[in-house]
Amino acid sequence: MLSPSKVLKALWLQRSVLVAVGICVGVLSCWIFRETADDEAGHYEIPRHPDLLWLETADPLSDFRRDFATGERRFWGVYGSLCEETVPGIDRYWDFERIKAQGVRFIPHTSLCTANREDTERATFYACRYNTLMRLYLEN
Repeated sequence: MLSPSKVLKALWLQRSVLVAVGICVGVLSCWIFRETADDEAGHYEIPRHPDLLWLETADPLSDFRRDFATGERRFWGVYGSLCEETVPGIDRYWDFERIKAQGVRFIPHTSLCTANREDTERATFYACRYNTLMRLYLEN
Protein backbone atom coordinates (compact mmCIF):
# COMPACT_ATOMS: atom_id res chain seq x y z
CA MET A 1 0.00 0.00 0.00
CA LEU A 2 1.26 3.45 -0.90
CA SER A 3 1.69 6.02 1.82
CA PRO A 4 0.03 9.43 1.38
CA SER A 5 3.41 11.14 1.10
CA LYS A 6 4.44 8.87 -1.79
CA VAL A 7 1.13 9.55 -3.55
CA LEU A 8 1.60 13.30 -3.12
CA LYS A 9 5.17 13.11 -4.43
CA ALA A 10 4.00 11.12 -7.45
CA LEU A 11 1.20 13.61 -8.17
CA TRP A 12 3.57 16.56 -7.77
CA LEU A 13 6.07 14.95 -10.13
CA GLN A 14 3.33 14.18 -12.65
CA ARG A 15 2.06 17.77 -12.48
CA SER A 16 5.60 19.14 -12.89
CA VAL A 17 6.18 16.96 -15.93
CA LEU A 18 2.86 18.04 -17.47
CA VAL A 19 3.66 21.72 -16.93
CA ALA A 20 7.11 21.28 -18.47
CA VAL A 21 5.64 19.40 -21.44
CA GLY A 22 3.00 22.12 -21.88
CA ILE A 23 5.62 24.86 -21.95
CA CYS A 24 7.73 22.89 -24.44
CA VAL A 25 4.74 22.28 -26.70
CA GLY A 26 3.87 25.98 -26.65
CA VAL A 27 7.40 27.08 -27.50
CA LEU A 28 7.84 24.40 -30.16
CA SER A 29 4.50 25.15 -31.81
CA CYS A 30 5.45 28.81 -32.10
CA TRP A 31 8.85 27.82 -33.50
CA ILE A 32 7.32 25.34 -35.96
CA PHE A 33 4.83 27.90 -37.27
CA ARG A 34 7.65 30.37 -37.83
CA GLU A 35 9.85 27.86 -39.64
CA THR A 36 7.85 27.12 -42.76
CA ALA A 37 10.01 28.34 -45.63
CA ASP A 38 13.81 28.25 -45.82
CA ASP A 39 15.96 30.84 -47.66
CA GLU A 40 19.61 30.55 -48.76
CA ALA A 41 21.00 32.02 -45.52
CA GLY A 42 19.25 29.38 -43.44
CA HIS A 43 16.64 31.77 -42.08
CA TYR A 44 13.02 30.76 -41.98
CA GLU A 45 10.13 33.02 -42.84
CA ILE A 46 6.39 32.61 -43.14
CA PRO A 47 4.99 33.69 -46.51
CA ARG A 48 3.22 37.05 -46.70
CA HIS A 49 -0.52 36.86 -46.05
CA PRO A 50 -2.65 38.10 -48.98
CA ASP A 51 -5.16 39.78 -46.63
CA LEU A 52 -2.43 42.15 -45.43
CA LEU A 53 -1.20 43.43 -48.78
CA TRP A 54 -3.31 46.58 -48.26
CA LEU A 55 -0.77 47.69 -45.66
CA GLU A 56 1.82 48.36 -48.39
CA THR A 57 -0.20 51.32 -49.68
CA ALA A 58 -2.17 52.22 -46.56
CA ASP A 59 -2.09 55.85 -45.48
CA PRO A 60 -2.97 56.28 -41.79
CA LEU A 61 -3.71 60.00 -42.17
CA SER A 62 -6.23 59.61 -45.00
CA ASP A 63 -7.73 56.56 -43.26
CA PHE A 64 -8.08 58.58 -40.04
CA ARG A 65 -9.77 61.43 -41.91
CA ARG A 66 -12.18 59.01 -43.61
CA ASP A 67 -12.96 57.25 -40.33
CA PHE A 68 -13.40 60.56 -38.52
CA ALA A 69 -15.90 61.69 -41.16
CA THR A 70 -17.89 58.46 -40.78
CA GLY A 71 -17.80 58.51 -36.96
CA GLU A 72 -15.37 55.60 -36.49
CA ARG A 73 -13.43 56.17 -33.27
CA ARG A 74 -11.88 52.77 -32.54
CA PHE A 75 -8.14 52.25 -32.25
CA TRP A 76 -6.22 49.71 -34.34
CA GLY A 77 -4.62 46.81 -32.50
CA VAL A 78 -2.26 44.01 -33.48
CA TYR A 79 -1.71 40.56 -32.08
CA GLY A 80 1.79 40.13 -30.68
CA SER A 81 3.70 37.12 -29.47
CA LEU A 82 1.68 34.30 -27.89
CA CYS A 83 -1.61 36.01 -28.80
CA GLU A 84 -0.84 39.10 -26.73
CA GLU A 85 -3.04 41.94 -27.93
CA THR A 86 -1.45 45.38 -28.18
CA VAL A 87 -2.54 48.85 -29.23
CA PRO A 88 0.58 50.39 -30.83
CA GLY A 89 1.22 54.06 -30.18
CA ILE A 90 -0.90 54.03 -27.02
CA ASP A 91 0.42 53.45 -23.54
CA ARG A 92 -2.02 50.88 -22.15
CA TYR A 93 -2.04 52.90 -18.94
CA TRP A 94 -2.56 56.21 -20.79
CA ASP A 95 -6.27 56.02 -20.28
CA PHE A 96 -7.51 52.48 -20.04
CA GLU A 97 -11.11 53.62 -19.68
CA ARG A 98 -10.91 55.76 -22.82
CA ILE A 99 -9.38 52.93 -24.83
CA LYS A 100 -12.05 50.60 -23.48
CA ALA A 101 -14.81 53.11 -24.32
CA GLN A 102 -13.56 53.74 -27.86
CA GLY A 103 -12.89 50.09 -28.57
CA VAL A 104 -10.16 48.36 -30.53
CA ARG A 105 -10.35 46.61 -33.89
CA PHE A 106 -7.54 44.18 -34.53
CA ILE A 107 -5.62 43.73 -37.76
CA PRO A 108 -5.92 39.99 -38.47
CA HIS A 109 -2.99 37.67 -39.17
CA THR A 110 -0.49 39.66 -37.08
CA SER A 111 0.48 37.17 -34.37
CA LEU A 112 4.25 36.72 -34.33
CA CYS A 113 3.74 32.95 -34.08
CA THR A 114 1.72 32.63 -37.28
CA ALA A 115 2.38 35.80 -39.28
CA ASN A 116 5.12 37.01 -41.56
CA ARG A 117 7.43 39.34 -39.62
CA GLU A 118 7.24 42.03 -42.33
CA ASP A 119 3.42 41.96 -42.23
CA THR A 120 3.45 42.32 -38.46
CA GLU A 121 5.93 45.21 -38.61
CA ARG A 122 3.87 47.01 -41.28
CA ALA A 123 0.68 46.48 -39.29
CA THR A 124 2.34 47.75 -36.10
CA PHE A 125 3.71 50.83 -37.89
CA TYR A 126 0.33 51.59 -39.47
CA ALA A 127 -1.55 51.10 -36.18
CA CYS A 128 0.96 53.25 -34.30
CA ARG A 129 0.56 56.19 -36.68
CA TYR A 130 -3.23 55.85 -36.86
CA ASN A 131 -3.61 55.49 -33.08
CA THR A 132 -1.39 58.49 -32.43
CA LEU A 133 -3.71 60.60 -34.60
CA MET A 134 -6.77 59.23 -32.80
CA ARG A 135 -5.19 59.83 -29.38
CA LEU A 136 -4.32 63.43 -30.29
CA TYR A 137 -7.86 64.00 -31.51
CA LEU A 138 -9.39 62.52 -28.35
CA GLU A 139 -7.10 64.54 -26.08
CA ASN A 140 -8.24 67.84 -27.65
